[in-house]
Amino acid sequence: RIAIGFTYLDKEECSRAEREFQSLTEMQPRFADAHIGLGYAKLCADDATKALTYFRKAIELEPYNDWAHQGLGVAYAMQERWEESDAAFVEAIRFSPAPAVLHIRLGQSYLSRDKTDEAEAEYQLAATLDPYSQEALIGLTRIWLNQYQEAQALTAIQDAVALDASNKEAQYLLGLLTVLQGDPENGAAILQDVLDEEPEEAYAHYFLGIA
Repeated sequence: RIAIGFTYLDKEECSRAEREFQSLTEMQPRFADAHIGLGYAKLCADDATKALTYFRKAIELEPYNDWAHQGLGVAYAMQERWEESDAAFVEAIRFSPAPAVLHIRLGQSYLSRDKTDEAEAEYQLAATLDPYSQEALIGLTRIWLNQYQEAQALTAIQDAVALDASNKEAQYLLGLLTVLQGDPENGAAILQDVLDEEPEEAYAHYFLGIA
């Protein structure tokens, strides 16, 4: 039932997910995962206030549940309660057996507040903890690109593409940086492949024009 509920969430069917998790809490009122599911269903519906209620209940039932603390962090961030959001993510990291993704989420939170140095540190931690995290490498690429550290960004995105060449965001960044680093022919070929599948990607057209 939990899996069914989260499948609905993956499809952004918020109300169906909520009904699934609600029926579980009625059958098992002290089942923390059901309350967590309700919290994420409320986040899906952009109701951070109600989501906080469910995540707090889950933490009351299972104080060391990293998913509950992560949800709390997301809900606080939606309300721009940044100190509480950061604290919740730190708690999630403390309790998580695989914290790399949580460092990425905290990094994203920092970026939304233009705290670039803090975000870079979190993405670096994520990449150290999980060398196969394409999301961490893409995050570092974007940070270094914005800081005009193009050679460093190119190395990071090459590593990201090596992990999964089908990722169009990674291919776009690879094409862009290949152009900026003085190889317009290869950069243009990469960007053209991106546009064949994503013809509305405006910046890909822009950098293809530069190439």
